[in-house]
Amino acid sequence: MTFVKLLLRNLFYHWRGNFAVLLGITLGSAVLTGALLVGDSLRGSLKALTLDQLGWVDEAMLPGRFFRAQLAKDLSLHSDTRCAGILMLQGSATRKIDDDKTTRAGRVTVLGIDASFWPEDRVPEDAAFWASGESEAVLNQTLATALGAKVGDSIALNLQKADNVPRETILGNRKAEEVTEAIRVKVRAILRDDGMARFSLKPTPEPVRNAFVPIKLLQKKLDLAGRANVILAAKNQTSGEQYIEFLRDPSKQRLDLHRHLTLDDWGLRWRSPKDRAEGLMRFLDPQNFDDGQLKRLRWSVRVPDEDAAVAEKKGEKFVVELKKGKKVFWRSRVPDALAEAANKNNGILTRDAVIAYYQANRNYYLLESRRMILEPAIVKAVESLEASRNDNYAEVSIYLADSIATAKAAMPYSIVAAVDVKRGPPVGPGITLGDDDIALVDWPGSALRAKTGGTVTVTYLTPNEKNHLMPQDVAFTVKDIVPLAGRLDDPDLTPEFPGITDQADMANWKNPPFPYDKTRIKKSDEDYWNRYRTTPKAYISMAKARSLWGSRFGDITSIVVAGANAQTLPAELLKALKPSDGGFVFQPVRAQAIKASSGATDFGELFLYFSFFLIVSALLLVGLLVRLNIDRRSGEVGLLLATGWSHARVRWLLLGEGALLAIVGGLAGLGGALLYGKLMLQLLASNWPGGDSLNFLRLHAEPISFAIGYGASLVVTLATLYWATRGLAKLSPRSLLTGQIEASGMADA
Repeated sequence: MTFVKLLLRNLFYHWRGNFAVLLGITLGSAVLTGALLVGDSLRGSLKALTLDQLGWVDEAMLPGRFFRAQLAKDLSLHSDTRCAGILMLQGSATRKIDDDKTTRAGRVTVLGIDASFWPEDRVPEDAAFWASGESEAVLNQTLATALGAKVGDSIALNLQKADNVPRETILGNRKAEEVTEAIRVKVRAILRDDGMARFSLKPTPEPVRNAFVPIKLLQKKLDLAGRANVILAAKNQTSGEQYIEFLRDPSKQRLDLHRHLTLDDWGLRWRSPKDRAEGLMRFLDPQNFDDGQLKRLRWSVRVPDEDAAVAEKKGEKFVVELKKGKKVFWRSRVPDALAEAANKNNGILTRDAVIAYYQANRNYYLLESRRMILEPAIVKAVESLEASRNDNYAEVSIYLADSIATAKAAMPYSIVAAVDVKRGPPVGPGITLGDDDIALVDWPGSALRAKTGGTVTVTYLTPNEKNHLMPQDVAFTVKDIVPLAGRLDDPDLTPEFPGITDQADMANWKNPPFPYDKTRIKKSDEDYWNRYRTTPKAYISMAKARSLWGSRFGDITSIVVAGANAQTLPAELLKALKPSDGGFVFQPVRAQAIKASSGATDFGELFLYFSFFLIVSALLLVGLLVRLNIDRRSGEVGLLLATGWSHARVRWLLLGEGALLAIVGGLAGLGGALLYGKLMLQLLASNWPGGDSLNFLRLHAEPISFAIGYGASLVVTLATLYWATRGLAKLSPRSLLTGQIEASGMADA
């Protein structure tokens, strides 16, 4: 009988013992391969979830600022690449159940979108709704369940207000009612949690809570007309692939965005003399601005003759005209020269006259930021450009001091300026100030009455570590007192701030974001505001201003540029600014999400660790069953040895039998691995903290995992068989024939 024939006959003759060994090998293979399949399933499920959450989106640009929604359309026109501009904001949602009970859901993503956000063949509702500004919302099922909402219910979306001014500065809003905005909407539809209904740019297995509203609604409610803060992009079958690569290439991307980005996208305003002149006209009479002329009675005040005479003696008048026995005081930012020109024109102030005045007396351009503070990258870019230009220009830093005071008087809510003239004298007092020096302006009616060489105290508010405004005092020496005339008579150095700079009276300031007490305001303060508005009352050095109220957001509020070629600066600035400095960079969110879905740890390896004791137990069981099988066959082994078989040949016979069992058992274990993986996923999903957060798990079986699992189980099983049979070389035929296998040989094994 041949060796192979004997091996096969042994397998069938000792089928009971061999079947037990086969089951042990099958179990070990199932557990080992199943652990790898669980890893595959986690990776595959996370990847499928991530791709489902992103929908059609491949790239996204999130610059952390609001820009023109038109920018997305401009980029789409570059090629047939699909782009969509959206507003994506974080907030919460509430639903009122009755007078005493309200349900609330946090971590809500509110998306202001139009029909371009949805896949072309799966647009919920109709395109007309998404193009409207209706106060309705479409919720995904997760959010609807959290709120207990159904179609037709009214809910409130609580969003953070779009505030351009950093909250860590004096003009940043801090009160909860000023920081958040509640938008009440009706639930129009509820979408099941798949596809773009669970859209998220941050891959997460946690269910996302999304509320979709027309972008025009958010733009209107949050005062963001025509704005967006995210652009989504996707490749297509023709030129899209090349365009996505184009977006990823910083050098190419920089050229493309230069072609489309505007100062408005950067949050910048470039104000020419004409722009500022028209801004003054619009402020004085917004209803009749389009007429091009203003009548005096719309912006003047009449006082009795005797009061005007007293005012004239005190030097408090600005322009006094005798008309029908009454005195007329011209008010509201109107320089004396303009008032006189209007008097000569039958009391009518024309737009042309105001523009002419600005071009003659305030003929400079002003670069400002909607964030009140120019970003350091922008200031640096202007400085670099001006190194090769011939413009006269200066950097200006404005701060609203709580007060400027001497020992006997104080001026509340006074604007202090620092001017760093880089070239030429376009603005400022024109004197050099040390760090402890201050230059005060002098105007008719000033209550401060400081003297050169004296000391004044500037009290300013600065945020502490908890972002609470705290008063700080700093003493200055009065270096000079300069008349409030000429280039010092200029309110345009102070950037516009809604609720303050657009009010006719100081007492009417609306919701200042700093502690404000209108009882501190005296008549002289109101007179100054009526005539000079936001014109600085004092000047300090730029170095001192930076040390007092500079911040991580910057310290320059505007840049003044004058000269024959000043109007060319915006175009050069846009070329010099790197889009990446403003966050205008497309991120490959799909590629990043796929990479993130694999996790920092190999899930297959992780679950091998989790299943380690099961695998070891199965292998020990295999070894034990082989040992018991040898014990039962000790007489047969002894007979073979007695007939001349060598110990090695007998061992190879047993190992051959085991190898065949390992091959068959390993294959059978692959089927068991599928069952093991499925049961493990169900166990994870049902016992994971957070309820149904892992319901997205699905079984994913990669061929490579079957190959690795089968190969590893085969190798490990053979090693176990080798270990179980290694004691045969120490046993004599006599002891085996008599059944005495407890001797030194196997016992030591």
